[in-house]
Amino acid sequence: PSEPTQTIELNPLFLIPGHVQNVRLVFHSGSDVITEGLVRLICSEGLLVVPPKTDPSRLDEAWSNECVIPLDACGPGKKIVITTLVKSSTIKHNNDDSANTGGHGGSTVQTMRAKVETLYRQE
Repeated sequence: PSEPTQTIELNPLFLIPGHVQNVRLVFHSGSDVITEGLVRLICSEGLLVVPPKTDPSRLDEAWSNECVIPLDACGPGKKIVITTLVKSSTIKHNNDDSANTGGHGGSTVQTMRAKVETLYRQE
């Protein structure tokens, strides 16, 4: 078995609470030949995502805490860009818990994880 040379970038690094924003994932194949794959976007509490290219008229029913996106086959040195929307709810602060959070008022950190699974070979 060989180690994959693929990389991903997920931007922006920070989301603004209470807003809908574009999220951009860039997949780089490195020196690998990708035969198939998928990207899984997983949101923490307070974040919701929609699949890319969702019809705007169906946006309200498409929000979910997880989204699976097929990854197209590609050769070495290729880049695949996936753009979608993320909705962040306003973060609630619990001032009663500030002693346990270093004085930050119990802020909840919202996170989105990107997990990529591929079948690949190296040339």
